[in-house]
Amino acid sequence: MPYVGPSSSSSSSSSSSIPFPKPPQLPHPPRARPSPPTSYFDLQRPPRPLPRPPRGRYGPWYDSPEPIDMDLPARPVLPAFLDALVGSKTRAAKANGRPHVTLTWAQSLDAKLAGPGGARVILSGKESMLMTHWLRTMHDAILIGVSTAVLDDPRLKIQLVPQDDATLLPPQPIVFDPSLRLSPTARMITEWAKHGAGNEHAVGPGIVRQPWIVCGEHASADQERVLVQAGARVIRVVLDDEGLVPPTALPAIMAELGLSSIMIEGGSRVLSTFLHAGPRPDGSVLVDSVVVTVAPAFIGDGVGVVPVGEDVGLPPLKHLHTETMGKDAVMVCELAQ
Repeated sequence: MPYVGPSSSSSSSSSSSIPFPKPPQLPHPPRARPSPPTSYFDLQRPPRPLPRPPRGRYGPWYDSPEPIDMDLPARPVLPAFLDALVGSKTRAAKANGRPHVTLTWAQSLDAKLAGPGGARVILSGKESMLMTHWLRTMHDAILIGVSTAVLDDPRLKIQLVPQDDATLLPPQPIVFDPSLRLSPTARMITEWAKHGAGNEHAVGPGIVRQPWIVCGEHASADQERVLVQAGARVIRVVLDDEGLVPPTALPAIMAELGLSSIMIEGGSRVLSTFLHAGPRPDGSVLVDSVVVTVAPAFIGDGVGVVPVGEDVGLPPLKHLHTETMGKDAVMVCELAQ
Protein backbone atom coordinates (compact mmCIF):
# COMPACT_ATOMS: atom_id res chain seq x y z
CA MET A 1 0.00 0.00 0.00
CA PRO A 2 1.55 3.39 -0.96
CA TYR A 3 2.51 5.75 1.84
CA VAL A 4 0.27 8.81 2.43
CA GLY A 5 0.65 11.68 4.88
CA PRO A 6 -1.84 12.45 7.63
CA SER A 7 -5.27 13.58 6.53
CA SER A 8 -6.26 17.29 6.63
CA SER A 9 -8.75 16.62 9.38
CA SER A 10 -5.94 15.63 11.69
CA SER A 11 -4.41 19.19 11.59
CA SER A 12 -5.91 21.79 13.97
CA SER A 13 -3.87 24.91 12.92
CA SER A 14 -4.19 24.99 9.18
CA SER A 15 -6.59 23.92 6.51
CA SER A 16 -3.67 23.03 4.30
CA SER A 17 -1.49 20.11 5.24
CA ILE A 18 2.23 19.93 4.91
CA PRO A 19 3.16 16.88 2.86
CA PHE A 20 5.59 14.48 4.60
CA PRO A 21 8.47 13.20 2.54
CA LYS A 22 8.08 9.61 1.42
CA PRO A 23 10.42 7.21 3.15
CA PRO A 24 13.07 5.57 1.01
CA GLN A 25 12.09 2.27 -0.61
CA LEU A 26 14.25 -0.31 1.11
CA PRO A 27 14.63 -3.79 -0.30
CA HIS A 28 12.67 -6.48 1.48
CA PRO A 29 14.83 -8.68 3.68
CA PRO A 30 15.11 -12.24 2.40
CA ARG A 31 12.61 -14.60 3.87
CA ALA A 32 14.15 -17.07 6.27
CA ARG A 33 13.68 -20.63 5.17
CA PRO A 34 12.05 -22.81 7.78
CA SER A 35 14.45 -25.19 9.45
CA PRO A 36 13.89 -28.84 8.60
CA PRO A 37 12.40 -30.90 11.39
CA THR A 38 15.01 -32.47 13.64
CA SER A 39 14.58 -36.01 14.85
CA TYR A 40 16.59 -38.12 17.27
CA PHE A 41 18.25 -39.88 14.36
CA ASP A 42 19.23 -36.57 12.73
CA LEU A 43 21.08 -35.68 15.92
CA GLN A 44 23.09 -38.87 15.72
CA ARG A 45 24.45 -38.09 12.25
CA PRO A 46 27.13 -35.57 11.30
CA PRO A 47 25.75 -32.23 10.10
CA ARG A 48 26.75 -33.01 6.53
CA PRO A 49 27.68 -36.25 4.79
CA LEU A 50 31.35 -37.02 4.94
CA PRO A 51 33.09 -38.25 1.79
CA ARG A 52 33.29 -41.96 1.16
CA PRO A 53 36.71 -43.60 1.06
CA PRO A 54 38.19 -43.93 -2.42
CA ARG A 55 36.45 -46.72 -4.30
CA GLY A 56 38.62 -49.76 -4.83
CA ARG A 57 40.82 -49.15 -1.79
CA TYR A 58 38.79 -49.78 1.31
CA GLY A 59 35.14 -49.71 0.27
CA PRO A 60 32.42 -48.47 2.62
CA TRP A 61 32.97 -48.44 6.36
CA TYR A 62 32.37 -51.90 7.83
CA ASP A 63 29.10 -53.03 6.26
CA SER A 64 27.20 -49.80 6.80
CA PRO A 65 25.64 -47.90 3.87
CA GLU A 66 26.24 -44.62 5.70
CA PRO A 67 29.29 -42.61 4.56
CA ILE A 68 31.69 -42.49 7.52
CA ASP A 69 35.04 -40.72 7.60
CA MET A 70 37.73 -43.39 7.48
CA ASP A 71 40.99 -41.40 7.65
CA LEU A 72 42.99 -44.63 7.51
CA PRO A 73 46.68 -44.76 6.67
CA ALA A 74 47.51 -44.87 2.98
CA ARG A 75 48.67 -48.46 3.35
CA PRO A 76 47.22 -50.28 6.39
CA VAL A 77 49.70 -52.61 8.10
CA LEU A 78 48.86 -55.89 9.78
CA PRO A 79 49.05 -55.41 13.58
CA ALA A 80 52.04 -57.40 14.83
CA PHE A 81 50.36 -58.50 18.08
CA LEU A 82 47.42 -59.93 16.15
CA ASP A 83 49.61 -61.92 13.80
CA ALA A 84 51.72 -63.29 16.67
CA LEU A 85 48.84 -64.26 18.96
CA VAL A 86 46.16 -65.38 16.47
CA GLY A 87 47.59 -65.55 12.95
CA SER A 88 50.35 -67.95 13.98
CA LYS A 89 47.76 -70.31 15.46
CA THR A 90 45.46 -70.31 12.44
CA ARG A 91 48.44 -71.03 10.19
CA ALA A 92 49.43 -73.92 12.46
CA ALA A 93 45.89 -75.29 12.22
CA LYS A 94 46.32 -75.77 8.49
CA ALA A 95 49.34 -77.96 9.16
CA ASN A 96 48.21 -79.99 12.18
CA GLY A 97 44.62 -80.55 11.09
CA ARG A 98 43.07 -79.30 14.36
CA PRO A 99 40.43 -76.66 13.51
CA HIS A 100 41.08 -73.34 15.24
CA VAL A 101 38.08 -71.48 16.75
CA THR A 102 38.20 -67.76 17.57
CA LEU A 103 35.48 -65.89 19.45
CA THR A 104 35.41 -62.13 18.91
CA TRP A 105 33.08 -59.25 19.66
CA ALA A 106 32.99 -55.51 20.35
CA GLN A 107 31.30 -54.32 23.53
CA SER A 108 30.62 -51.18 25.53
CA LEU A 109 31.94 -50.54 29.02
CA ASP A 110 28.68 -51.96 30.41
CA ALA A 111 29.17 -55.18 28.41
CA LYS A 112 26.54 -54.51 25.75
CA LEU A 113 26.74 -55.56 22.10
CA ALA A 114 23.71 -53.70 20.74
CA GLY A 115 20.93 -51.33 21.67
CA PRO A 116 17.36 -52.12 22.73
CA GLY A 117 15.83 -54.95 20.74
CA GLY A 118 19.18 -55.67 19.09
CA ALA A 119 19.40 -52.25 17.38
CA ARG A 120 22.79 -51.94 15.78
CA VAL A 121 25.33 -49.68 17.47
CA ILE A 122 28.74 -49.13 15.89
CA LEU A 123 31.05 -49.37 18.88
CA SER A 124 34.43 -49.97 17.26
CA GLY A 125 36.53 -47.04 16.16
CA LYS A 126 38.25 -47.02 12.78
CA GLU A 127 41.49 -48.50 14.14
CA SER A 128 39.88 -51.47 15.88
CA MET A 129 37.50 -52.02 12.96
CA LEU A 130 40.47 -52.24 10.64
CA MET A 131 41.96 -54.75 13.09
CA THR A 132 38.78 -56.84 12.81
CA HIS A 133 39.14 -56.98 9.03
CA TRP A 134 42.76 -58.12 9.43
CA LEU A 135 41.47 -60.79 11.82
CA ARG A 136 39.01 -61.96 9.17
CA THR A 137 41.82 -62.49 6.68
CA MET A 138 43.45 -64.94 9.13
CA HIS A 139 40.49 -67.34 9.14
CA ASP A 140 38.99 -69.66 6.54
CA ALA A 141 35.43 -68.87 7.63
CA ILE A 142 33.39 -66.36 9.62
CA LEU A 143 30.29 -67.39 11.58
CA ILE A 144 27.32 -65.38 12.86
CA GLY A 145 23.91 -66.30 14.20
CA VAL A 146 20.72 -65.72 12.24
CA SER A 147 19.57 -62.93 14.58
CA THR A 148 22.70 -60.92 13.79
CA ALA A 149 22.26 -61.69 10.10
CA VAL A 150 18.66 -60.44 10.15
CA LEU A 151 19.22 -57.33 12.29
CA ASP A 152 22.57 -56.12 10.86
CA ASP A 153 22.38 -57.59 7.35
CA PRO A 154 26.21 -57.68 7.05
CA ARG A 155 28.30 -58.76 4.08
CA LEU A 156 31.22 -60.08 6.19
CA LYS A 157 33.88 -58.89 3.75
CA ILE A 158 37.41 -57.48 4.17
CA GLN A 159 37.04 -54.15 2.41
CA LEU A 160 39.30 -52.20 4.82
CA VAL A 161 42.54 -54.07 4.09
CA PRO A 162 44.63 -53.32 0.98
CA GLN A 163 42.52 -54.42 -1.96
CA ASP A 164 45.48 -55.07 -4.27
CA ASP A 165 47.07 -57.73 -2.03
CA ALA A 166 46.17 -61.08 -3.62
CA THR A 167 47.35 -62.99 -0.53
CA LEU A 168 44.52 -61.55 1.59
CA LEU A 169 41.45 -63.75 1.16
CA PRO A 170 37.94 -63.14 2.51
CA PRO A 171 36.54 -65.74 4.91
CA GLN A 172 33.72 -68.09 4.00
CA PRO A 173 30.48 -66.59 5.44
CA ILE A 174 28.46 -69.06 7.52
CA VAL A 175 25.15 -68.43 9.30
CA PHE A 176 23.77 -70.65 12.07
CA ASP A 177 20.07 -70.65 11.21
CA PRO A 178 18.36 -73.72 12.73
CA SER A 179 14.90 -73.02 11.25
CA LEU A 180 15.94 -71.11 8.08
CA ARG A 181 14.73 -67.64 9.04
CA LEU A 182 17.25 -65.81 6.86
CA SER A 183 15.73 -63.82 4.01
CA PRO A 184 16.77 -64.63 0.44
CA THR A 185 17.28 -60.87 -0.01
CA ALA A 186 20.03 -60.72 2.63
CA ARG A 187 22.98 -58.72 1.31
CA MET A 188 25.46 -61.55 1.55
CA ILE A 189 23.17 -63.66 -0.68
CA THR A 190 22.29 -60.96 -3.22
CA GLU A 191 25.94 -59.96 -3.54
CA TRP A 192 26.87 -63.55 -4.34
CA ALA A 193 24.02 -63.77 -6.86
CA LYS A 194 25.21 -60.54 -8.49
CA HIS A 195 28.98 -61.14 -8.56
CA GLY A 196 29.40 -64.88 -8.06
CA ALA A 197 29.12 -65.83 -11.75
CA GLY A 198 32.10 -63.67 -12.72
CA ASN A 199 34.02 -64.37 -9.57
CA GLU A 200 36.59 -66.61 -11.25
CA HIS A 201 38.56 -63.53 -12.33
CA ALA A 202 38.54 -61.90 -8.87
CA VAL A 203 41.63 -62.07 -6.67
CA GLY A 204 42.34 -61.37 -3.02
CA PRO A 205 39.81 -59.22 -1.16
CA GLY A 206 37.74 -58.83 -4.32
CA ILE A 207 36.60 -62.46 -4.15
CA VAL A 208 32.93 -62.92 -3.26
CA ARG A 209 32.09 -66.17 -1.48
CA GLN A 210 28.81 -68.07 -1.49
CA PRO A 211 27.01 -67.90 1.90
CA TRP A 212 26.55 -71.20 3.71
CA ILE A 213 23.46 -71.60 5.89
CA VAL A 214 23.63 -74.29 8.60
CA CYS A 215 20.17 -75.47 9.67
CA GLY A 216 18.44 -78.39 11.39
CA GLU A 217 17.35 -81.59 9.71
CA HIS A 218 13.67 -80.67 9.97
CA ALA A 219 13.85 -77.09 8.65
CA SER A 220 11.39 -76.16 5.91
CA ALA A 221 12.21 -77.74 2.55
CA ASP A 222 10.32 -74.94 0.79
CA GLN A 223 12.44 -72.28 2.47
CA GLU A 224 15.56 -74.24 1.59
CA ARG A 225 14.58 -74.15 -2.08
CA VAL A 226 13.99 -70.40 -1.88
CA LEU A 227 17.43 -69.79 -0.34
CA VAL A 228 19.19 -72.11 -2.77
CA GLN A 229 17.51 -70.45 -5.75
CA ALA A 230 18.62 -67.07 -4.37
CA GLY A 231 22.22 -68.30 -4.28
CA ALA A 232 22.91 -69.73 -0.80
CA ARG A 233 24.14 -73.19 0.10
CA VAL A 234 22.11 -74.96 2.82
CA ILE A 235 23.81 -77.51 5.09
CA ARG A 236 21.64 -79.64 7.38
CA VAL A 237 22.96 -80.92 10.72
CA VAL A 238 21.53 -82.60 13.81
CA LEU A 239 20.39 -80.06 16.42
CA ASP A 240 20.67 -80.41 20.21
CA ASP A 241 17.77 -80.69 22.66
CA GLU A 242 17.32 -76.89 22.65
CA GLY A 243 16.97 -76.78 18.87
CA LEU A 244 20.39 -75.20 18.34
CA VAL A 245 23.46 -76.24 16.40
CA PRO A 246 25.62 -77.90 19.09
CA PRO A 247 28.87 -75.93 19.49
CA THR A 248 30.95 -79.03 20.14
CA ALA A 249 29.95 -80.33 16.71
CA LEU A 250 31.58 -77.35 15.00
CA PRO A 251 35.09 -78.84 14.64
CA ALA A 252 33.65 -81.92 12.92
CA ILE A 253 31.51 -79.73 10.66
CA MET A 254 34.58 -77.65 9.81
CA ALA A 255 36.65 -80.72 9.00
CA GLU A 256 33.90 -82.04 6.74
CA LEU A 257 33.71 -78.70 4.92
CA GLY A 258 37.49 -78.41 4.56
CA LEU A 259 37.87 -75.44 6.95
CA SER A 260 40.87 -75.20 9.25
CA SER A 261 39.89 -72.04 11.15
CA ILE A 262 36.74 -70.08 11.92
CA MET A 263 36.03 -66.67 13.44
CA ILE A 264 32.77 -66.34 15.39
CA GLU A 265 31.45 -62.76 15.52
CA GLY A 266 28.22 -63.32 17.43
CA GLY A 267 25.60 -62.38 18.29
CA SER A 268 24.77 -62.81 21.93
CA ARG A 269 23.13 -66.24 21.75
CA VAL A 270 25.93 -67.74 19.65
CA LEU A 271 28.64 -66.28 21.91
CA SER A 272 26.91 -67.66 24.98
CA THR A 273 26.57 -71.18 23.59
CA PHE A 274 30.26 -71.33 22.71
CA LEU A 275 31.40 -69.82 26.01
CA HIS A 276 29.31 -72.35 27.95
CA ALA A 277 30.17 -75.31 25.72
CA GLY A 278 32.24 -78.15 27.05
CA PRO A 279 35.48 -79.47 25.58
CA ARG A 280 35.93 -81.14 22.22
CA PRO A 281 35.57 -84.90 21.91
CA ASP A 282 39.36 -85.20 22.37
CA GLY A 283 39.18 -83.30 25.66
CA SER A 284 40.79 -80.09 24.43
CA VAL A 285 39.15 -76.68 24.72
CA LEU A 286 36.61 -75.79 22.05
CA VAL A 287 37.53 -72.09 21.81
CA ASP A 288 41.21 -71.38 21.13
CA SER A 289 41.31 -67.56 20.96
CA VAL A 290 39.15 -64.76 22.36
CA VAL A 291 39.53 -61.25 20.92
CA VAL A 292 37.44 -58.54 22.59
CA THR A 293 37.21 -54.86 21.65
CA VAL A 294 36.04 -52.58 24.47
CA ALA A 295 34.77 -49.14 23.44
CA PRO A 296 34.66 -46.20 25.89
CA ALA A 297 30.89 -45.89 25.86
CA PHE A 298 27.79 -46.92 27.79
CA ILE A 299 24.69 -48.28 26.07
CA GLY A 300 22.42 -48.90 29.06
CA ASP A 301 19.35 -50.81 28.02
CA GLY A 302 20.46 -53.20 25.30
CA VAL A 303 21.71 -56.66 24.36
CA GLY A 304 24.51 -58.02 26.54
CA VAL A 305 27.47 -60.15 25.56
CA VAL A 306 25.44 -63.11 26.79
CA PRO A 307 21.65 -63.19 27.28
CA VAL A 308 20.18 -62.31 30.66
CA GLY A 309 20.55 -65.19 33.09
CA GLU A 310 23.39 -66.82 31.16
CA ASP A 311 26.19 -64.89 32.85
CA VAL A 312 26.73 -67.65 35.40
CA GLY A 313 29.28 -70.36 34.76
CA LEU A 314 31.31 -68.51 32.15
CA PRO A 315 34.80 -69.96 31.71
CA PRO A 316 37.87 -68.24 33.18
CA LEU A 317 40.11 -66.49 30.68
CA LYS A 318 43.87 -66.19 30.51
CA HIS A 319 44.96 -62.72 29.43
CA LEU A 320 47.63 -62.63 26.72
CA HIS A 321 47.80 -59.03 25.56
CA THR A 322 45.97 -55.69 25.56
CA GLU A 323 46.48 -53.23 22.71
CA THR A 324 45.21 -49.65 22.64
CA MET A 325 43.83 -48.92 19.18
CA GLY A 326 42.55 -45.39 18.83
CA LYS A 327 39.85 -44.91 21.46
CA ASP A 328 39.38 -48.67 22.02
CA ALA A 329 41.15 -51.38 24.02
CA VAL A 330 41.62 -54.72 22.24
CA MET A 331 42.22 -57.71 24.50
CA VAL A 332 43.49 -61.09 23.33
CA CYS A 333 42.80 -64.01 25.66
CA GLU A 334 42.45 -67.77 25.67
CA LEU A 335 40.43 -70.10 27.85
CA ALA A 336 42.26 -70.98 31.03
CA GLN A 337 43.14 -74.68 31.09
